[in-house]
Amino acid sequence: MKILYKLLVLLLTISSFCNEVTSMSVIIPCAHSHVQYLPELLEALKSQTVSPVEAVLSISELKNEDYEIIDYLKGQHYPFDLKIFTSKQRLFAGQNRNIAIQNSIGELIVSQDADDLPHPQRLEFINNTYQKTHFNLLIHMFVKHDFKTKTELPTLIENYNNLYLDPSDPYFIDLSSHRNVMKNILYIYAFSHSHLPKFKYYKNKVTNNIAKELDYNAHCGNCVFQRDIFKKLQYSKRRSGEDVQFFKKVFRKFNNCLLIPQPLVFYINSRTTYYERIK
Repeated sequence: MKILYKLLVLLLTISSFCNEVTSMSVIIPCAHSHVQYLPELLEALKSQTVSPVEAVLSISELKNEDYEIIDYLKGQHYPFDLKIFTSKQRLFAGQNRNIAIQNSIGELIVSQDADDLPHPQRLEFINNTYQKTHFNLLIHMFVKHDFKTKTELPTLIENYNNLYLDPSDPYFIDLSSHRNVMKNILYIYAFSHSHLPKFKYYKNKVTNNIAKELDYNAHCGNCVFQRDIFKKLQYSKRRSGEDVQFFKKVFRKFNNCLLIPQPLVFYINSRTTYYERIK
């Protein structure tokens, strides 16, 4: 019996080691107009195949009607800690990101826009890739579907959530090894609503090993990076494009910047307040 017990403990230890999970803080910048989407977003985080250690919200331009939703969120039970910081002042996304990060504890900072939805396996892919590479910065693809009526959206989200992505796929792109090409592309095109250019544009400008499966766009707004990077670089206070600017700063300063060619975020164009923010 003692031998069997020791064997069981050993197996559990090995299993725990093999399935090691990095502590991840999901930081969510949010303005008043996006508070309405937070319950849906936190439910999506609740359904992740790998849980974060916490979700940290920084909400600005708070209005009285927002308190009902915030109280609702505080009353829910999530498999992670929920931290909510609020301000009635007008803060831009970069300022909200900085506040959330300053109050987080995870080894990895996982950016998540309040008006987008993560794929159920997003954190699983991030964790698996970090365990293999210990990247400094990671971006990935997103999907954007155009729909004619809002009644189509729930079906599109359901189909997206049911899309199984193989987490054993080891493929990723080391952007650092294509630094010169990526710099030129980023500087010229990345300000097109925070998106890197479509793969079809630059597939002939890089080596063939990067030319695989990139039928989507990449997104700087939902990047992932090590906590230590934030000690040296923070987001700017600019009205828009702070995510691209931050990515470029990190990309210039650090190696081991990766891209996962997997659609790990559902981008909902109708929810964006980009044009309001740049006024």
